[in-house]
Amino acid sequence: MDASRKLREKGAWFGGVLPFGFRFTDRDDGGKGLIQDPKYGPLLRELYKRVMDGTPVHRLMKELNASGTPTWRDHLRIESGKESRGTLWSSKAIQQALMSPRTVGYLLHNGEVVEGDDGEPVFITDEPILGIAEWQQVVKKLTAIKKPATRTPKEPYLLTGVAKCGIDGGSLYVKRNAVKRSYKDEPDVYRVYTCRHAYSGVSEECRTACDETVLDEAIENALLIATGDSEVYERTVTPQRELEAELARISGRLSKLEADYVAGKCDGEGQDESYLRMHEMITKKKVALSAQIAQLPASEYVGTGKTFKEVWAEKGVEERRSFLIEHDVRVLVWKSKRGTKKPHIKIEIPDIPRMMTNVGVRDALESDIIVVDVNMPEHLKSISVEDALGQKINPAGSEIRNAKHPAIVISLDDISGQPTIEIRS
Repeated sequence: MDASRKLREKGAWFGGVLPFGFRFTDRDDGGKGLIQDPKYGPLLRELYKRVMDGTPVHRLMKELNASGTPTWRDHLRIESGKESRGTLWSSKAIQQALMSPRTVGYLLHNGEVVEGDDGEPVFITDEPILGIAEWQQVVKKLTAIKKPATRTPKEPYLLTGVAKCGIDGGSLYVKRNAVKRSYKDEPDVYRVYTCRHAYSGVSEECRTACDETVLDEAIENALLIATGDSEVYERTVTPQRELEAELARISGRLSKLEADYVAGKCDGEGQDESYLRMHEMITKKKVALSAQIAQLPASEYVGTGKTFKEVWAEKGVEERRSFLIEHDVRVLVWKSKRGTKKPHIKIEIPDIPRMMTNVGVRDALESDIIVVDVNMPEHLKSISVEDALGQKINPAGSEIRNAKHPAIVISLDDISGQPTIEIRS
């Protein structure tokens, strides 16, 4: 048996680059083990929390680069007395660090988890950065990430790709105007959500334009009306979920063992008895874990002490925009005629239960759908965004298909006005 194999079986480090977030320590039985790095262990833990809270990985990358935090490899160079190379963080590096099995303490060899003679994984540390269930969650989250259907704008705006023109249904873009005044050093910058057909001659009817701050405030008010001052809760990783993850792993190990037996991989001399002993041992573990899980409580939610309003305020523009797109929030904007100052705004949140579950809010308005109307003509109040768009495009003889869908309708004469709430069923 070679030396590196002996080290692997003992759970000792046998060479290679230190995994992210760990540092060496001497083991009592010889060799090297791993303990958490005092700075990068907590950093990886924080990155996990931010990703699970919905922060895009590329935003985390930008924050780390902006703060001047050395990458893991540069950190190791600095620790060893060498000069930093100034390498920048990348989204891929963050994802690889979070998805590595080493974050839960597994010992790897050639990219595979090392197992002992009893079929159990060998651990390289007693100080894992993530629990098994947490690691499985973040792997699932990161592997499920898809590129947004809409192109990310050069300068982030909250409702790009979300707000649509109420006249022709086209997506609004932000038109930026800088006005230089003689009595000011810096120009005044105005940003307006505008339909691509507005004032272009493509459509004589379209005059859709709305100040960026006005429309952003409208959507934020709609979300806050829906959630109120409710506290945000976080779902904690309970012992039950950790044990469920362990049960899934043991069940998989048992299935693999049985498949190997059926395939004739245990036909050698003495292997049959070895198979029976291992099968009995793993089966007992599975039964014991199942009984233990049955007696534990379900997942628990713990209050964060923050309201949704406070959590929303902490998010950046890109995070907020991703949130709106993920929850299919719909916004319709238009003006009745040229020169009209107050735009008509219709906002629809089509799946309140899913959004509130993802946010961690319990005491929100009880409805599947919420429609917020701001400065809305009477004949277009209390209907969905889709139906309102249909009415605007085909005002003569247009049919309201979904006018009776259950919803809470909130009407405001102005953005900051007192809302009138109507429950429809």
